[in-house]
Amino acid sequence: MSMTVDELIERLEGIRESLGGDTYVMAQHQPSYPLREKVGHVWSPSEDGDSEWRQELQACSVCGCQVTHPDGEPVQVFYNPETAKYDICGECFLKEDGHTHDGQPVVYVVLTGAPHDMNPYGQSDAWNN
Repeated sequence: MSMTVDELIERLEGIRESLGGDTYVMAQHQPSYPLREKVGHVWSPSEDGDSEWRQELQACSVCGCQVTHPDGEPVQVFYNPETAKYDICGECFLKEDGHTHDGQPVVYVVLTGAPHDMNPYGQSDAWNN
């Protein structure tokens, strides 16, 4: 099961309280031969997608849903290369580009390689938690 944004934030808030907010974050992978990498940034396709804000989207060109904000605020609509228009809802944008897991949007933690100033090998104890 993948961790959610709320679970990650909750865990990091606890760590910040005990170790401080200037503590570095690393990522580990390969439990049988642990390696660590630097975390470069967090990326969301919906934040980076070619989109516009509109008062409403009459109908999504993929699912046909009527996209409106209940408070009358603008909604984010995404560019659809098939129609060459901004006529796709956020949910379909994420599904069409393969950025969903179990129907939920996915956020990526982007790794930027082994740390140059540290040993690249991780701690096997990390998988015991």
